[in-house]
Amino acid sequence: MTRDVALAYRDTRVPARLAYLTREGCRLTGGDLPDRGTPVTIDIGGVGRVNAEIIWRNGEAVGCAFMKSLPPGAVTAAMRQNVRASGSDADHRANWLDKVVPVKWSPRARIAIIGLLAIACWSVLMIIAVAVS
Repeated sequence: MTRDVALAYRDTRVPARLAYLTREGCRLTGGDLPDRGTPVTIDIGGVGRVNAEIIWRNGEAVGCAFMKSLPPGAVTAAMRQNVRASGSDADHRANWLDKVVPVKWSPRARIAIIGLLAIACWSVLMIIAVAVS
């Protein structure tokens, strides 16, 4: 899935297409993209502004490495169908509800919740067994 993003570098702001996104970086396509080694800011709907550096260029495609990894759930938030491309700061403030990152539970938290639910179920069964006897 591709989506429109805004790319800013130096004093230039150009449109681009987000072709691939991970927590560590992305691939962008477009006509007037900067060369390798250029620091950029990418405005991704559902995520916000992300500082990155162009690490490779191949024709009309560039690879970007983020200066700081995206938080868990950000890739999912960026790929939601109902998130519009972000623009100005006013858009960020006006549409903050559209950009809420869904909760992603870690494997440890999931196991803890399942364990607590199992203990609760066995406790209820024990109480019923004691009450019946």
